[in-house]
Order: sequence, then C-alpha cells, then structure tokens
Amino acid sequence: MRIVYPTRSRTGSQFVMQLAGSIDSVYVKGRLAAVNGFRNNTRESEAEKGWFKAEFSKGKGIDYLEKKLIRRMKFEDPGSDDFIWQVAERYPDCRFVASHRSIEKVINSHYSIKSWGHDLADVVFQYSSCLHLYEKLHLHGRFFLIDVDSPESFSLNALCGFLEGSPTDHTNEIVES
Repeated sequence: MRIVYPTRSRTGSQFVMQLAGSIDSVYVKGRLAAVNGFRNNTRESEAEKGWFKAEFSKGKGIDYLEKKLIRRMKFEDPGSDDFIWQVAERYPDCRFVASHRSIEKVINSHYSIKSWGHDLADVVFQYSSCLHLYEKLHLHGRFFLIDVDSPESFSLNALCGFLEGSPTDHTNEIVES
C-alpha cells in the first residue's frame, strides 16, 4: 500500500484524490480500491462484488489488499474502526492524504441529500472520530490534510514534498482552477 485517502463523505475527497493523483510520484501509482462506509469496495467487478466486505468482516482486509495488489485506497468513515491504523502499521512507508471541510458544510451537505445523507449524530461522530485518527497519523509524520474551504492555506510544494514527487502540467491546471 502506497497511499490511503481516509475520508468522510461530503468533504472534497474526490478533488483531493484527483490532485494527489496528478503528481508525478510513486505513491500515487497502482491499483485503486474505493471502500465506502458499508465496507464495500465500489471498484470491484460484478463478479467480485462484496469480496472486500466479506474479508474485512473476517479480519482479513489487509490480506485482500495484498491478494488484489491494491496500492491506493480511498477509505470512507475511517474512524468507525481501526482498519486504517492496521494499514499504517503493516505499511510503514504508506502516506495518508485527506480533505477537511467545516462540519457545518458537511452537515448541510448531508441534509440536502434525502436518498442517502447521514443524520446529524452520525456526521458528528464520524467527524470527531476521524479527527482523532488524523491526529494519530500526523503525530507519526504520515498525514497530509488539505482544507478545501481554505485554498489559500494550500501549499503544492508541501504536498509534493510529502509525496516525494513533482507537479505535472495537470497538477498545475487543477491548482489554478
């Protein structure tokens, strides 16, 4: 595992994945898994649908990642369990990049999605549990947070340094837009 995007829904994670993925770095190359809050890998083929969830529920999520040669992973609601910390321990060179958005905006965004938006208690729980995980990863020097509400606080040089890479033309286009 090279890079994990531990994220909460409605926080700008797709933008962060696109931005980090545009950098010329070994950390952003390889097969991607996108694990949602229900622990389904939404990138699995129809024939494989549910395999990650089944392995995860048996405590074999890491084995699945290795068997499937997963090198990049988006993992939603990472504060719900300790899987991300297991990944961190198993892969000491893995980097973790996440997005941050104010809790008020996250709550309002979930409220506006009637079909699957999370309720207030769940949003607050996920938000606080993710912050605890982020702090733990940061204390180990393995975490980079991008505040999508504050573009002026973003440093492309810092992100490139963290990922030991360099910006591409596509990276510059994303940052300029």
